[in-house]
Amino acid sequence: MAGAGGPMGQAPGKTSSLDMPDSDYPVKPSAASMAAPPSIPEESVDDEGVEPKDIELVMSQAGCSKAKAVKALKENDNDLVNAIMSLTT
Repeated sequence: MAGAGGPMGQAPGKTSSLDMPDSDYPVKPSAASMAAPPSIPEESVDDEGVEPKDIELVMSQAGCSKAKAVKALKENDNDLVNAIMSLTT
């Protein structure tokens, strides 16, 4: 394809989309903007009588705090399904 012009058969003087300068791309976040958010102190929770694995399961399934998970488990006699349902409906 001799004499076809610029890259990939384009006319001379034109640039392909691959030749775009980096300034057209989103700015990379700086290290300062990627720093961890300030930690929120974990509230003191009386989790006596509640299994830690049950608390973790309720927290992950319901997307709630430890305090809410413990409260829901206690209110539902440590029934995992009912505790999760009480937090998600």
